[in-house]
Amino acid sequence: MKKVLIISYLILMLFILTSCDLLHLFSNHYTCELFKDAIYFIDTDGSNLRKLVSLDHIESNCEDDTIDLLPGARLLLFTPDGNKIIYCTNPYESNNNSLYSVNCDGSDNTLLTEDLNVLYNYGGISISCIESKIIFIGNVKYLNDKSEKFSDIFMVNLNGSNLNNITNTYGINEKNPRFLPNGEDIIYSSINHLNDLKSYSINKLHLNSGSIDTLVFNNEYAYKHLLLSQEGTQIYYVVYKDNSYSFFAMNSTGIHQVQLYENIPSINNTPSISSDGLKIVYVSNHNLCIMNTNGSGINQIETSLYYPCYPTFSQGGTKILYSGSAINDSIYIININGSNEMTIHEGFMPALSPDENKIAFSGYYFYKTYDYWE
Repeated sequence: MKKVLIISYLILMLFILTSCDLLHLFSNHYTCELFKDAIYFIDTDGSNLRKLVSLDHIESNCEDDTIDLLPGARLLLFTPDGNKIIYCTNPYESNNNSLYSVNCDGSDNTLLTEDLNVLYNYGGISISCIESKIIFIGNVKYLNDKSEKFSDIFMVNLNGSNLNNITNTYGINEKNPRFLPNGEDIIYSSINHLNDLKSYSINKLHLNSGSIDTLVFNNEYAYKHLLLSQEGTQIYYVVYKDNSYSFFAMNSTGIHQVQLYENIPSINNTPSISSDGLKIVYVSNHNLCIMNTNGSGINQIETSLYYPCYPTFSQGGTKILYSGSAINDSIYIININGSNEMTIHEGFMPALSPDENKIAFSGYYFYKTYDYWE
């Protein structure tokens, strides 16, 4: 009986193997390449490329899959001393966008926001130059009858300690948090949903006392894209009203509000302000634009990209760093007068180091191949 079972088992295995070979014989064979995303460093002249940390999302170049689906880092920012990078990514098999810090040599990759969904597209993050703290917007779910979610401002130390919700406001969505240079005050925008008529405001939160000053307020339109001059005395912001965008400025106490520009058709990315506070760069209708902060004019810059994204000024304000919108686009740097455009490397979401010697960006690398038949 045992011999019969053994023989039957061997015949079955032979049949399975033969069937697989016949299947392969009459099927099309494909070899696919798999790629992973990562954060890279490169010198500003395009040399000395090195991988800093792998993000471990996987995509292939087979059939309808494309490498540009790799999410990469959703946000990249150097700390003011240039020793660390703060980035936001969606970890593998996680439902949350999380903040990490990593040293510029790739060591000490630290999760800062465990069990919290970071709303990276609600105005990014801000890092204090005084006490090495980070503020950002997190998603808070209230377990009431409606299971409502609102966005609050959180603060955490660069080493991941002391994560706190510093606004904790039910019914109010906060966005665009920015440290003032003193490290003791924060400006941000908010939308109050508690009343039948929504209210919109720009506020200043005093961290030591917890008190809040309302700088501007209305019931018609939201405030977007808050920017601070380097010394913290001027606030620039955008409003969307009557199907167009307008730029405004005011001082940090909320007085002397001035409209700089109106009838801007679109603002597609978060603007960036130059270190001297004289210019703001932004993207409008797929064009790179530079406006003077005194209201004296807007210039459009021609680039090699159909849709330039993530523009930022060099520290001296003479160049602009930008990229396309996907991981297999390219990173460029160009003079503010539109001359001398240079391709740095394939990738996107670039960040320039404070000493302007290095660029961090999201890129991808070959992981492995696999075979399949159909």
